[in-house]
Amino acid sequence: MPPWLYILLGVALLLAVVRRILPRIGLDLAPGWVIECAKCGRRRPLAEVGGIRMGSAKSKTSWTAARCRGCGRIRRARVIHESRLNGGRR
Repeated sequence: MPPWLYILLGVALLLAVVRRILPRIGLDLAPGWVIECAKCGRRRPLAEVGGIRMGSAKSKTSWTAARCRGCGRIRRARVIHESRLNGGRR
């Protein structure tokens, strides 16, 4: 196996461990960020669905594909900071 593959597997394993341990000790991996379904408007904390967003600009909104529990389908979802939800720019 090539050496770079060992590094890649090590990083993937480390991220998997970090995603499971940090929320259990009370550290939020996406503080203040939510993911919102574009179809039904259902919102959930980004860390709850496995997202990591630290040090990102709060003025940025990004879009991703995600499965919505409200719709039951894979939909376009908006990742946005809580400070921009009500009354902020879209």
